[in-house]
Amino acid sequence: MRLKRDINIHQFLKKVNECRGEVFFHTVEGDHLNLKSKLTSYIFITLIDAPEVLYSSAVECQLEEDYRLLEAFTEQ
Repeated sequence: MRLKRDINIHQFLKKVNECRGEVFFHTVEGDHLNLKSKLTSYIFITLIDAPEVLYSSAVECQLEEDYRLLEAFTEQ
Protein backbone atom coordinates (compact mmCIF):
# COMPACT_ATOMS: atom_id res chain seq x y z
CA MET A 1 0.00 0.00 0.00
CA ARG A 2 1.14 3.51 -0.69
CA LEU A 3 0.40 6.57 1.42
CA LYS A 4 -2.20 9.03 0.19
CA ARG A 5 -0.93 12.51 -0.51
CA ASP A 6 -1.44 15.22 2.07
CA ILE A 7 -2.16 12.93 5.01
CA ASN A 8 -1.52 14.06 8.56
CA ILE A 9 1.72 12.21 9.33
CA HIS A 10 1.25 12.53 13.09
CA GLN A 11 -2.26 11.04 12.94
CA PHE A 12 -0.93 8.24 10.73
CA LEU A 13 1.76 7.39 13.29
CA LYS A 14 -0.84 7.41 16.08
CA LYS A 15 -2.81 4.79 14.13
CA VAL A 16 0.38 2.81 13.50
CA ASN A 17 0.86 2.62 17.27
CA GLU A 18 -2.65 1.17 17.61
CA CYS A 19 -1.75 -1.71 15.29
CA ARG A 20 -1.25 -5.07 16.99
CA GLY A 21 1.57 -6.20 14.70
CA GLU A 22 4.60 -4.47 13.26
CA VAL A 23 4.20 -1.90 10.47
CA PHE A 24 7.01 -1.41 7.97
CA PHE A 25 7.83 1.38 5.52
CA HIS A 26 9.74 0.11 2.46
CA THR A 27 11.50 2.71 0.33
CA VAL A 28 12.37 2.24 -3.31
CA GLU A 29 16.04 2.54 -2.26
CA GLY A 30 15.64 -0.70 -0.29
CA ASP A 31 15.34 0.71 3.23
CA HIS A 32 12.97 -1.09 5.61
CA LEU A 33 11.80 1.03 8.53
CA ASN A 34 9.77 -0.36 11.43
CA LEU A 35 7.28 2.44 12.08
CA LYS A 36 6.45 1.19 15.57
CA SER A 37 9.96 2.15 16.68
CA LYS A 38 10.10 5.65 18.20
CA LEU A 39 13.48 6.39 16.61
CA THR A 40 12.27 5.26 13.21
CA SER A 41 9.10 7.34 13.60
CA TYR A 42 11.26 10.44 13.99
CA ILE A 43 13.18 9.52 10.85
CA PHE A 44 9.89 8.92 9.03
CA ILE A 45 8.63 12.38 10.00
CA THR A 46 11.64 13.97 8.29
CA LEU A 47 10.38 12.50 5.01
CA ILE A 48 7.79 15.28 4.91
CA ASP A 49 10.59 17.26 3.26
CA ALA A 50 11.16 14.44 0.73
CA PRO A 51 7.71 13.77 -0.78
CA GLU A 52 9.24 11.83 -3.68
CA VAL A 53 10.42 9.22 -1.14
CA LEU A 54 7.37 9.44 1.12
CA TYR A 55 4.82 8.81 -1.63
CA SER A 56 6.78 6.33 -3.75
CA SER A 57 7.38 3.92 -0.88
CA ALA A 58 5.15 1.17 0.48
CA VAL A 59 3.56 0.45 3.86
CA GLU A 60 3.35 -3.19 4.93
CA CYS A 61 1.54 -4.56 7.96
CA GLN A 62 2.58 -7.76 9.67
CA LEU A 63 -1.07 -8.58 10.48
CA GLU A 64 -3.93 -8.36 7.95
CA GLU A 65 -6.25 -6.76 10.52
CA ASP A 66 -3.93 -3.75 10.84
CA TYR A 67 -4.48 -2.74 7.22
CA ARG A 68 -8.03 -1.73 8.19
CA LEU A 69 -6.71 0.65 10.85
CA LEU A 70 -4.54 2.40 8.27
CA GLU A 71 -6.93 2.42 5.29
CA ALA A 72 -7.82 6.11 5.71
CA PHE A 73 -4.17 6.98 5.09
CA THR A 74 -3.35 4.54 2.28
CA GLU A 75 -4.39 3.70 -1.24
CA GLN A 76 -4.33 0.27 -2.82
